[in-house]
Formats: sequence, C-alpha cells, structure tokens
Amino acid sequence: MYYNKFKYNKYSQNGEDGIIEKIFRELNFVIDELTLVDVGAYDGTSYSNFKNLIDQGARAILIEPCLVDENCKPKYSKLKQIEEINKKIKTFNCFIKTKDEILNKQAFDYCNTFHVKCGILDWNPEQKNLNDVLDAANIKNYDVLNIDIDSYDHMVWEEHNLSPKVVIIEINSSIFPEKTGNPKYYSFSDSLKLGIKKGYSCVCHCGNMIYVRNDLLNNLSIPNNLINSINLFDKSWL
Repeated sequence: MYYNKFKYNKYSQNGEDGIIEKIFRELNFVIDELTLVDVGAYDGTSYSNFKNLIDQGARAILIEPCLVDENCKPKYSKLKQIEEINKKIKTFNCFIKTKDEILNKQAFDYCNTFHVKCGILDWNPEQKNLNDVLDAANIKNYDVLNIDIDSYDHMVWEEHNLSPKVVIIEINSSIFPEKTGNPKYYSFSDSLKLGIKKGYSCVCHCGNMIYVRNDLLNNLSIPNNLINSINLFDKSWL
C-alpha cells in the first residue's frame, strides 16, 4: 500500500495528514502557496484533510451546507470562525448540485434528515454547481480538491471543469475493490475508472482515494507497478 506507512492524524480521520505530508513533500509543494478546495468541509476541523495545511498557511475554499440555528449543531458557525481569524479562508454555505436532478434530490433528502432531527422541516439551502462556486470565489486554477459528501462525490468531480494537481475523494471501501457498476456507491475500481478518464492516477487508498495528476507522477517515489494497482486497496476496510 506504500504511502499508508506514513499515516498519522492531527485532524484527519484515517491517517491522511501523514500521507498528504509525504506526497506533498515529494511533489515539492510549498504549503503556504497552495490553494485548497474542500467540498463537504463540515466544521472545518473535525476529520479534516485540510486543517493541518491551513494551519501551515494554505489558502482554502471550504464548502458545507448547514442551517445556522441555535437548536442545531452549529457546525457552520465553527467553519465561519476559521474564516474570521484567517484572511486566506473563504467559506460557502451551500449545497453542491450536479446535472442529475434525481441524484440531487436523493442527496438533498439525505442531507436534510440531519435538520429534521432538529425540528427543521423546511430547510432550503442555496444550491450551486461547484464550478459556479469557484467562479464566485474567483478561483481559476488551484492545487488540491477534497470531496467528502457521503453521496454523489464522483459526479461532482466528473462535472468539474478545473484540474487541480491532487484529488482526494471518498469511496465506499466496504465494497470489494473489483466490484463495479453500482451507481449509488463508487468502489475502488469505479473511482479509478473516472480518475484515469480525467487524467489522474491513484497512488493511495486509505478510505479515501488519493489521485495525482499524471504530469506530476514522475516526482513521486511510489513504484510504477503500484500506481493505479488494486494492490493499493487497504483490505482492512472490508
């Protein structure tokens, strides 16, 4: 699994902080010059793959749909606090939609269940395409994309029209990596197919799959025979 041996968590959930640190060092990234985009940022700190980089000076766009209400968990208020103390951070309280209206409805209903628990029955957040959000933030190119929205992550990536250097995206790791074709749950192989189509190669699986744009692969120490290999899959997830 190669990069998995560098796992550690400061804010991340599955060792991503350590893996990202190693890969970014090999890519010669200067952390305080990076621009990050996080789709599904939650409160900006809990289980974050980016907070460690933000602490080191990276610029970030943090996107999370959340009702700011005294009766509900104030995750977006916590997210806003990061923006208030750091001029390099911009937050967006919106639901990222895709062209598939049926899928949007399913994902929106799932998101809305959390607010129903708070007694909110008619929550209706702003809905935008990721490309439109980044246009509003005046982002024409950037370095790292993280997508963790527990639903249609890969469709958001597929419709995105920019090509960051690194993409971190969640898959359903409880599915055997060889399985393909379930439109609701992207397996390792489903994700890999999309990544290759978009010009990326997978270099790590740790619950998330970590992709590096093909023009940067020569900077990495990972053996060529492991790149895009099913042997990257961490079987402890099964």
